[in-house]
Amino acid sequence: MLRLPGKRKKKYRFADDLIAKDTMISFIFTGLALLIILGVVIASAATGGKLSDKIGVLLLMAGVMSLTGLIFGGLSFKVVEGDNNAKRLSVLLSLVAIALLVVLFFMK
Repeated sequence: MLRLPGKRKKKYRFADDLIAKDTMISFIFTGLALLIILGVVIASAATGGKLSDKIGVLLLMAGVMSLTGLIFGGLSFKVVEGDNNAKRLSVLLSLVAIALLVVLFFMK
């Protein structure tokens, strides 16, 4: 590939010094888990609670994603770079997702 003298190849970075990579992974997994939980609650309200058994698999996936987000959020505290507030927020969001799943499990 021919490069012009003044142009450099762009480097894509998903995390900078403000947010650690583990924190970003935790935010992504927890965000997806919260979206799945929200979608299931909306679908359940729209159909009057008559959903197929495949929805349980989605909630199980949301549980695994939130646990993965909690693990990555905990591991992010070992990394030097990144803001501690973002690390705490990623752990807190993972705990909120897990708490929502527990509440949904015990609802009648």
